[in-house]
Amino acid sequence: MNNVYILVATVIVAAIAVFAALDAFGTHGSMVPSTTSAHTTLPTTTAQQSSNSHTQYVVGMSTIRNGKVLGNFSIINYTTVGTSYSNQTIAYDPANNYVYLANSGSNVVSVMNGSVVVRQIVVGRGPALLVYDPLNSYIYCINYYDGSVSVIDGLSVLSTVSVGRQPASAEYDPANGYVYITGYGSGTVSVINGTSLKATIGMGGMPDDIIYDPYNHYIYVSNVGNNTVTMINGTVRIAGIYVGQNPFELYYNSFSHYIYSVNYNSSTLSVINGTSYIATISTGSGPQRMAYDPANHYMYLTNYGSNDVMAINGTAIASTILVGSEPTYLIYDPANGYVYVCNSYGNSISVLNGTKVYGTVSGISGPGDLFYNPADSYVYALSSSYNYTAAINGTSLVNTIHLSKNWYYLYGALINPSNGELYVSYFERG
Repeated sequence: MNNVYILVATVIVAAIAVFAALDAFGTHGSMVPSTTSAHTTLPTTTAQQSSNSHTQYVVGMSTIRNGKVLGNFSIINYTTVGTSYSNQTIAYDPANNYVYLANSGSNVVSVMNGSVVVRQIVVGRGPALLVYDPLNSYIYCINYYDGSVSVIDGLSVLSTVSVGRQPASAEYDPANGYVYITGYGSGTVSVINGTSLKATIGMGGMPDDIIYDPYNHYIYVSNVGNNTVTMINGTVRIAGIYVGQNPFELYYNSFSHYIYSVNYNSSTLSVINGTSYIATISTGSGPQRMAYDPANHYMYLTNYGSNDVMAINGTAIASTILVGSEPTYLIYDPANGYVYVCNSYGNSISVLNGTKVYGTVSGISGPGDLFYNPADSYVYALSSSYNYTAAINGTSLVNTIHLSKNWYYLYGALINPSNGELYVSYFERG
């Protein structure tokens, strides 16, 4: 599901609740449940002030490796009147080794070379998501409020492309080089080729998540408004399948080539093969996220309400594993073959080996999204609400890394493959 070189950290919020909360219950119907994928928008935090107050905010960045902070630096300062919102998404461009950070509160994309900010690029209103296109080395910045995409080449904006309203997620198709963007508010998928709009495809049902299948080269789109998953080939809508209620997350199994739709309201998984619906799997309460284990080919699913993880083999449940309280995020560690599960309310991380709990890492308050760094073989857990990052090695807590003093929230994270450093962005009052 991940776009190339893009890793995004999120807390437990709806996939499109990033800016839906700002719309004050506007055009959205039922809110998408508490999850996002790596290619969807990020949550936003609110700093409440009196209507006449001026408040300064700082977006900062920390670099981490081997469980230690290498540096802290400020990215951008801005002042707002009244309520302030911010969210950050990070992307990496291997062609120039730049790191790009979208700042929704200031409507700019900051460009960093190492720890040096080399440019502040003005984009549209509410930049919420970055997508890297390795074919032309462009960075696509999705602007939520404008319903537009700023196409960035290096340090400048080449063009601005209008897309559907309330863009929620995006995916890159390496087979044709297109970028697909769901328009939650317009019921469309916009297809961009290079710097121009190639096509607009009607979905009709609040399209939310989107995923690419490298086996058949189809694009799959979940539509939470009409409980369907739509398949797109190039610019043509080729099929649509009814699934469970509120299909807000899609996942791909590279062994079976199955697509899994997580249906939150009906507590089910829908299994799709190509354009065929092949199975429905009953889950626990509040199904959340999935992770794939290439060693046993299992798909692991966290169930937030029933405090368990299901190991799924194809279309069958191999095991249901009890973990800590309110499990959400999870990740596979290729170095040791373990699956790490964040227990958001249990203040711990369960370490799974196959279908068993191998260990528990305790003492992590409010663990959020997880990242694996191949440079040091550590798993990092972001605790957004408590402003630190926990470094884990195997089943041991190596260090808890506090990032800022006047913290408000940790937002985005990315592994820079050029130097093996974990970049973590944060938002605080200046």
